[in-house]
Amino acid sequence: MKRILLIIGLLFITYHLTGQDLMNKSEFTKYVLKETSKTNQKVRLLVFDKLILGSKFNNLSFLHSLKDEYPAYKSKPEQLPSIVARFIARFGSIYALNPTYKIDTTQIVPLLKPKEFLNKTLTFDEEKVVSKEFNKDLVIIYVENQEKGYNGYRFFSTKELERIGLNEDNMHALALKNLQGLLPDLSEYTLDRPVYRMYRAVGKSKGSKYLSSLLLLPEFLANEKNRLNQDLVIGIPKENQLIIAGKKNKQGIREMKMYARMNYYLKKDQLLTKKLYRYNGEQLKKY
Repeated sequence: MKRILLIIGLLFITYHLTGQDLMNKSEFTKYVLKETSKTNQKVRLLVFDKLILGSKFNNLSFLHSLKDEYPAYKSKPEQLPSIVARFIARFGSIYALNPTYKIDTTQIVPLLKPKEFLNKTLTFDEEKVVSKEFNKDLVIIYVENQEKGYNGYRFFSTKELERIGLNEDNMHALALKNLQGLLPDLSEYTLDRPVYRMYRAVGKSKGSKYLSSLLLLPEFLANEKNRLNQDLVIGIPKENQLIIAGKKNKQGIREMKMYARMNYYLKKDQLLTKKLYRYNGEQLKKY
């Protein structure tokens, strides 16, 4: 009887160690996320699915499969630390700084962002992002236009800028020239309403994400002022949208304000500013 009880006890202990204590797929995924996050604070990690992690940093994004790691863990749970360590090493190599990387100067473009965005912008070498004040609310951040990534551009630092022999002054002129090259014809982005004109993103056009940056081009503002033959009132809701009406167009301005309150600003993370601006032919000021 004692022998039978001993065998039952050993079977229970074996089951407890090899079965009950094993993490399921969801638990394992969350565990790897937690351990990886400890080693890399700047990369945003999230659970995408069972055994799939998603990561984002500096507008690069990747999916990471744990479908090899989990069976290895199940067969030898005592090797969990080394299994996770190998994943962390592979993960870290993706986001490691490449000291020889050079910015493509033909792809440097200006991007308007809220000033507070600077507080959460990181570069690969953790140096200051290249930026310039636009007004009291917005800042120009210079980015490298890219097709890959979840937003399609890459932030770069002052140190990276020095490496390619540019300073912030001549880079600004270059960025405006590149912006014009990305947006040579605005007709496809133009939507004329009875009381205002909207420039908005259409399809997957490469330059559409920089439509708000048209405000940095004096010739664009001059053309709009000549078109309406009066001062402009401008809404800047998102990176890829502009709304323009004449200053004398009370109905248009009223609709722009209403539109700002109701439709554009449901997602705060996409908001540039709710404020409207006036252009009098010389300066762009708060309306």
